[in-house]
Amino acid sequence: MLNMTAKLPRIIHDTNEFKLQQTPELKSETVAEVNENISIARQIQQQDMEETVEGSPKLKKGVATGSLISIEDDQMRHGRKNKSMKINGYKRHVLRDLDSSMVVAVGVTPANVAEATVTDAIVSDLTAQSMTLKELHIDRAYLSSNLVKNRDESLIIICKAWPVRIGKHFNKQAFTLDWKQQLIYCPNQVSIPLTPGKAAHFPSNICDECPLNEQCTNSKT
Repeated sequence: MLNMTAKLPRIIHDTNEFKLQQTPELKSETVAEVNENISIARQIQQQDMEETVEGSPKLKKGVATGSLISIEDDQMRHGRKNKSMKINGYKRHVLRDLDSSMVVAVGVTPANVAEATVTDAIVSDLTAQSMTLKELHIDRAYLSSNLVKNRDESLIIICKAWPVRIGKHFNKQAFTLDWKQQLIYCPNQVSIPLTPGKAAHFPSNICDECPLNEQCTNSKT
């Protein structure tokens, strides 16, 4: 025989009707958890929904900056490696020793964070192992990192080259990079400031009058 005891709501007799009265006692941890879940729900609504002219809700087009993609892991983000390759969640950065092929350091960043930000974590791994870099073979995305900017003069940096594209327009090798002066020169010898890790945009008013315009780009901007 199973005996069960339950705490039932208190019944109050009021004239000809009965009322149920229940006063839940919520712990502070429960209240904090509920508020956090409500905040997440509101964030998802704001980033993914919008109202039509008639006032009805509809899904937004595109992805909002810093969009939350997981309710279980609030650090996960949408990102892109290039135009065709999407990343959902995180990016893993691996530093491998070229002589032994051994992985000596690993860093993880949210998918929407620039690659250059991970090198501080890479340096921490290397420091913990008392390892020193002699050569660093990297992608262009890491050029603006602290590891490159604050490097020792003895560290050799070898960066992945731009691919050569054959077509009616100039390829990227037709543009000259002056690292000392931090300038980039176009085929018509017009120069603009160069910031490692960021795109360089030549002024449209200069490009419109350039005699090499048709060989350079079909962009209006």
